[in-house]
Amino acid sequence: MTGDLSFTIIDVLRGMGRRKLLIMSCTALGLMAGMGVLSVFKPSYQAESQVLVQNLATPYDQPNVNQTTQRDGTIDERVIKSQMAVVESSDLSLRVIGRLGLVDLPEFDSLQKPLGSISKLLIATGFSDDPRPMTAEQRALGRIASKLTVYAVPESNVIAIKYVAQDGKVAADVANALAETYVTSTRESDAGSNSRARDWLSEQIEELRARVASSDAAVEKFRAEKGLFRSRETTIGSQEISELNTQITLADAAHSEAQAKADEIRNLLATKGSVDASAEVLNSPTIQRLRELQATAARKLSEVSATYLPSHPKMKAAQQDVGDISKQVRREALKIVDGLQGQAKVSAARADSLRASLEVLKGRETISLQDEVRLKELEREAKANRDQLELMLARFADSNTRQNLDMQPGIARVIQYASAPANPYFPKFGPTLLLTTMIGMGLGLGLAFLFEIMRQAARLNAMSLAPAIDPQAGRRHRLHSDGTGRAIPDFVVSPTQTPSAKPAMAAVKPRKQKSTPAAAFAPTPATGNSTFIIASIPSARSAAEASLLLSMVELDRTHSALLTPLAERTIALVGQGGTKAIAVAGMGAGQEMAAATVALSRKLSSGGLKTILLDLDCRHAIIPELMRLPPAQGFTDLVAGRADFSAIMQRDANSQLQVIRCGKHQPDSVTILAQRMENITRTLVGIYDAVIIHVGEASPQSLLLMKGCDAAVIFATAERMPALTPAAQTLAAQGIANVLAVRVDSALKLAA
Repeated sequence: MTGDLSFTIIDVLRGMGRRKLLIMSCTALGLMAGMGVLSVFKPSYQAESQVLVQNLATPYDQPNVNQTTQRDGTIDERVIKSQMAVVESSDLSLRVIGRLGLVDLPEFDSLQKPLGSISKLLIATGFSDDPRPMTAEQRALGRIASKLTVYAVPESNVIAIKYVAQDGKVAADVANALAETYVTSTRESDAGSNSRARDWLSEQIEELRARVASSDAAVEKFRAEKGLFRSRETTIGSQEISELNTQITLADAAHSEAQAKADEIRNLLATKGSVDASAEVLNSPTIQRLRELQATAARKLSEVSATYLPSHPKMKAAQQDVGDISKQVRREALKIVDGLQGQAKVSAARADSLRASLEVLKGRETISLQDEVRLKELEREAKANRDQLELMLARFADSNTRQNLDMQPGIARVIQYASAPANPYFPKFGPTLLLTTMIGMGLGLGLAFLFEIMRQAARLNAMSLAPAIDPQAGRRHRLHSDGTGRAIPDFVVSPTQTPSAKPAMAAVKPRKQKSTPAAAFAPTPATGNSTFIIASIPSARSAAEASLLLSMVELDRTHSALLTPLAERTIALVGQGGTKAIAVAGMGAGQEMAAATVALSRKLSSGGLKTILLDLDCRHAIIPELMRLPPAQGFTDLVAGRADFSAIMQRDANSQLQVIRCGKHQPDSVTILAQRMENITRTLVGIYDAVIIHVGEASPQSLLLMKGCDAAVIFATAERMPALTPAAQTLAAQGIANVLAVRVDSALKLAA
């Protein structure tokens, strides 16, 4: 602990070391308590058996082996818990008691020994049950319930059964008997269900037999009444309709064919006067003879025409014979036409007659179809009854084969039988003594710690009352912490006041040091102003020089002394608790201010302070480059609503320091950020131990960004030193009383 009046954990540990007797006494008491436990408690033995819960049924264990569906065999957590309750049930325990004869053992019947005075007192006060009104089975049942542990093995379907007894063999027997009785009970459950199923099936079979006989008789009776006789595939009515349709089709085809032939012959006679192109006429024997005579007459006419003139009587006679034969051919063709038309009429009449018969059959078939529907309904009912009867008979036959208890599959089997343990389960000599001894030692250490805390608190109360009695005593004991655990005297300038030049010079005198660069940069007062210059650093006008300065300040022991006074003073301000937010601004300074800010922030973070660095210099964003941070969004993006707080937060790779960069430079965003900066700073102060805000070159806008800060560090060049005092006064008017100045000396060069 740190403060004006405090004590450390080392002081408490030293005080506890002076109380060795108390700690050793408590340790000895713990050892004696362990010996007492070992002497009072009798040794107990624990045995464990295990049962696997799973679906042991096969397709052949089902009521109907022809069915592919099986009962649901899913074993989940609820099933396991239900089976655990079955194992712990009183019914199973009573069966085990009767099987093993446990009522005869003194361990399971407390009345076999007389009740002691303590037992009677506990019974009288209601802290224990009176065993005297209980039966022997009830007393044994209570003993089993108190010593039995049933639990499910994680990530499995295994139930473990543990039992603790004064005899190892009894413990193993009880655990095994419980496991076997539980497995037998699962088979009995299936056997009971099978017996009930057999009785129900027997009743259903008798009823179904009567229903099957009745339904079959109804089918045959209805078939006989309606004449619904079937051929191999269809009914008789359907066959007749099919045959009539075939005959009608043939008659229509014959009519169409005869009519077409007659029309063809008539058209040939009308157009050509000859029937040479008609196949039906040419196939007639009469026509064939007439055509032979016509050919002979034509040949004779040709011979006569070669000898005689057309007016010769022989010529005329030959021509007359040709004409007569042609007329006979025409008459025969017309006779053939008349015959074909007669065939067409006969075919049409036959088709009409067949259609009339078809309509009559259709009417009869409609009635037959309605009767067929009723017949099919009766047949379906009869078939359903027969199928149900066959199913019931198969199930009844299967249930008869599974009347034996051993044929029941059950849902569990024993996978581990308990064996009689050779060593006691409780109490164990070594662990019991070690545990009680450690408890006694812990009690002694706790009492010693409590007594020492009370003593230190009393001492601090006495010291806090000392200034009221002796004013010089308070001054002798008043110390300040510089954040590193060291006490500093009162003559150092108070961090809650603005230091002036003269008191600082009078009180702090530089020590003589060797000629090193760090000695040349020791704190010196500024000429012509009242602001204390706490450190000096060389200037860096480029990013490369700033990076070099940062590396040398952090890695080189000689150059690390450049910012040591600033770091110590800053840690002192933060360590006293009144300062958390520190602004860093410049007056004519360059990029060395950014390097110093990074080094200071890392120093605070490495000192155990939860530190955050805010880079609000959007015009010269060199801090992310010095720290080699990856690209990210910044504070201006957060204010503009383009990012959230987690997206702008970055972590320094070389320390535990957290960093937030400025972000994209936009005048509106910077203005809004300046307006909200005081609330933002106070919020961060509530989260972090130290908040470092780098605002860049001093300006009216940067003054707004410094609102809410408790202290400020000003980096000023030699030319701007006279303006330090007015700047400090302006900051004091804003509530920033602690102002530390760092001189930027361009004449000093870095030693590579």
